[in-house]
Amino acid sequence: LPMFAEIEKLTATLTGGRARTYVITATSDLQVAGLPVIVDAVGEFRTAYAATGGSGYLVRPDGYLGFRATPITTTALRSHLKRVFNTRTSAVAVTS
Repeated sequence: LPMFAEIEKLTATLTGGRARTYVITATSDLQVAGLPVIVDAVGEFRTAYAATGGSGYLVRPDGYLGFRATPITTTALRSHLKRVFNTRTSAVAVTS
């Protein structure tokens, strides 16, 4: 499962640590070194976000879905995070 570690590193780097990576699974048998694993045994996350295996989701603090990719790839995630976080950083710098 090295892809999880790569996604976590990419997310931390491009967001300046402002986003966290979690692994959400339906069963408790999946363990990923260095990442928190949330067991969605009842299916609440799956139901709320129409989640499927192998997908990646960026859920904003207000609960809205900011990004979804099926399957999750570092290319798609990198593109999204650069667009969102670079724009946000530039806007803050201009208004300060």
